[in-house]
Amino acid sequence: LTDYISKNKISLDKFWNVNSYEKIKEVISFLVDECKKEIIIIVPKIENFIPLEKFNLDYSVDISLEKTTPKAASRKKKPKKPSGPSIIKKKKKEVEDFLDKMGKKVSELKGFELSHNIAELLGLIAEVNPESVIIEPIQGWLNRLLVIRKHLDSNTQYLLLEAIEKWKIEYSKVQKKEEKPVDKEEGDSKEPTSEEKVSDVKVSSNGLKIKIISSEPHDNKHARAFKKNDHIEYLQIKKNKIIGIVGDNSYLIFGIGQKAPMETSFEITGFLTNFKPLIEALYPHISKISLEAKPPKEIQIKNGFNEIIENINDYSGKKMGKRLKNLLDIIFEKDGISLNILEIKLLYGKLEKINSPLDDEMKEYVLEELIRLNSELSTLELIDAPEFRPPTMEGEIKGETEELISEEREIEAIDPDMINNLFDIFLEKIDNLKGIEIVEQIDKFIEVILKLQGHSYIVDWKKKLSTVDKTLEDPFKEKIRKDFLNWKWGLLHQAPGKNEDTIAILDEGYISHGLAQTQFSAEEESSPSEDSIEIDSEIKMKEFFDSIQTNLGSMTGVEISKVLQNIMDIILETEGYSMALKGLKDWVSKLRMIRKPLESEIKDDFELEFLKWKQKYSGEEDDIKLDFASSIGVSEEANGVVSGDEGGLRSKFNNLIQNTATLKGNELSSELQEIADVVLLSHGAVAANAIRQWISKLRSIRDLLEDKIKQDFVADLESWKQKFS
Repeated sequence: LTDYISKNKISLDKFWNVNSYEKIKEVISFLVDECKKEIIIIVPKIENFIPLEKFNLDYSVDISLEKTTPKAASRKKKPKKPSGPSIIKKKKKEVEDFLDKMGKKVSELKGFELSHNIAELLGLIAEVNPESVIIEPIQGWLNRLLVIRKHLDSNTQYLLLEAIEKWKIEYSKVQKKEEKPVDKEEGDSKEPTSEEKVSDVKVSSNGLKIKIISSEPHDNKHARAFKKNDHIEYLQIKKNKIIGIVGDNSYLIFGIGQKAPMETSFEITGFLTNFKPLIEALYPHISKISLEAKPPKEIQIKNGFNEIIENINDYSGKKMGKRLKNLLDIIFEKDGISLNILEIKLLYGKLEKINSPLDDEMKEYVLEELIRLNSELSTLELIDAPEFRPPTMEGEIKGETEELISEEREIEAIDPDMINNLFDIFLEKIDNLKGIEIVEQIDKFIEVILKLQGHSYIVDWKKKLSTVDKTLEDPFKEKIRKDFLNWKWGLLHQAPGKNEDTIAILDEGYISHGLAQTQFSAEEESSPSEDSIEIDSEIKMKEFFDSIQTNLGSMTGVEISKVLQNIMDIILETEGYSMALKGLKDWVSKLRMIRKPLESEIKDDFELEFLKWKQKYSGEEDDIKLDFASSIGVSEEANGVVSGDEGGLRSKFNNLIQNTATLKGNELSSELQEIADVVLLSHGAVAANAIRQWISKLRSIRDLLEDKIKQDFVADLESWKQKFS
């Protein structure tokens, strides 16, 4: 300031010294009264520097990230008439029947096909109960399913079925609304003081906007109170020492507020001026700090995801990857080390290698991942995705595509990459964390490792039992014992002498065909023709599929994983990478952690997926039926059914129908499993899939079935009996 004054020969009368909280608060109060357009207030700490009484803040109710209108003071209200139409029995039955039918189609239809049913349901609900609490969740599912052009994965199917069950219960409930202010005739209200009136007028009328920036986090009580006023925006900038206050570009305070060592108060050095040229000279510095200040982390995450969704047709994968990389630090600050941050880093790793705009299949995958991650990280909704179309700027795209084609394509195993990234994230952050913060992140780090190893149930127990201050019931004790014995078994069978770590499993026992081709591509004289490579690959692929099918009952998960990896290498070599390989790749990673023969539940799921892969890749055009040797212990009676003796299957159905009144859910599940095995052999995987959904549902029921569930189960049994026997 001294240099500026001497250089421009300006009178000192245009500047006033500011060196105390009181002077700063006095100026802010003056600006709130006098300014008509905008005030920017940048201070180190809210309570020390801002005259809070001037803003008439409401601290009574906590608020969400999105601004809400403070409720009016409580008054006596007249009784309200029922809002919304009553739901007659006929309409109620129609809604419930439609939800039941839709639940049965979840595994059969593709996402966009299911969206038609969701839209029809939305219309039906809106007709019978326009204020239903489930209208918004249904709209969210509609937006999500519209962009999915394939069958839903098992996790999404489960979430949708769970939502449908919830809708059956809640569709008749009415959405609560905020009470509107009541007229004076409807009750007494306290007259605001003249001081409150002035404050309300200045802060919320005449278009005055106030931006407040300080070091306080967004969950600070004053920050939360500021957000209740639509005309005040609160942003955070960490470790801020700057004092910068500008009102309508007519008044400026500029200075530094710094704490002395071992002191609680700030030492303030600054000045006040209304000298226009200096205000214009310093305003860019004020604006720069405003741009660096951040809204709440959830809003930053939502904005980052929305930018990618909005530009899904035009951004290259690399550009999307950069946007995701920018979000990593924000998500780490919000949740620390977690599976979500790991999944975002993996998605970033996939996208950064793509120099061109995405194909429709990859766009669909990215949108699904962003929607899923946003539901985990934020309570705010994302924008709707645009319709897929070719990108603009064709010339640039062509050049990027040619660059991409020239690069070698490779696929990496998920588990080593996840482990490497997990350690990278942790080691990168150590420099910026205090000791107690590192301890907190170590706890989270251990939780993620447990989840990656398939022991997430240990983490679940830790969370569930953290607030239970009494002795557990026997069923819970038994479940904990069983889970910990599973964990113990997994640890003991990771024999250190065998060196069976993740990388060793990758390298042991086979040579990647993609690698072999790269190593020896220069030896043109000895390399076979393309036709012979193709024939040889088909033969090898069939051999690998047959080896799994023949030995599934005796092979360990690790052994199956190695054979699947060989199959995937051949597909990569002959057809290149596509999103269709993701399911195969996920199973390779999942099975790699299992060092014993597969248990019945995971084996059943694997057999269904295996059938799809064999039909798609083995080159056999005829319908393939599963015959997993010893993997499915089919009884003599079941074999009789396959060969034409249908009496046995009908008898099984009849016995099971009779037993629904006397057996518990998990016992019925075991009997239904026998029927599913026979139907799998006689009618194929799709037919057995509907039965398996009931098996999964019944397995968790340890009591006799409730009347409604029993009625639905018996109805399906009668239907299957007519269809399959």
